[in-house]
Amino acid sequence: MELRTVNRAAIVVKPKQPFIDWANHFNNGGPTLTVESAREDPNVFLVDELDNDSEKQKIILKYYTMIFQHELEAWITDRDSWPSQLDLRTFRLWFDVHICSIVFDIAPDPLLQEQF
Repeated sequence: MELRTVNRAAIVVKPKQPFIDWANHFNNGGPTLTVESAREDPNVFLVDELDNDSEKQKIILKYYTMIFQHELEAWITDRDSWPSQLDLRTFRLWFDVHICSIVFDIAPDPLLQEQF
């Protein structure tokens, strides 16, 4: 089996209790999120390739706003319903973030990109 790396790092984002509380605030008889259910299938964001571990903080600073907005919009598109603070401190309070500096592509099919 051939292992190939791609020229990307990955940011894995898992919701924490403050996000769950915010999301459940909009529950009008629908399903209620739990930390366990929200973390079961986390979002993964491919980002710039990292040369060393010291770049991890820089990559979070570069992309946290985009990721934060995506996570909120996945739950509710009305931006007026979003929290007023979308800063790095709030992002870290609301999400566990793990960076994978090496990403392997072991699937036989070519990578495809789609606009989301």
